[in-house]
Amino acid sequence: KGHKFPLDLAAVRSSILTNG
Repeated sequence: KGHKFPLDLAAVRSSILTNG
């Protein structure tokens, strides 16, 4: 489960940065 944390975080951050 700890492996999905960094992946999800990176995707969310990328989405926000792209949307922002």
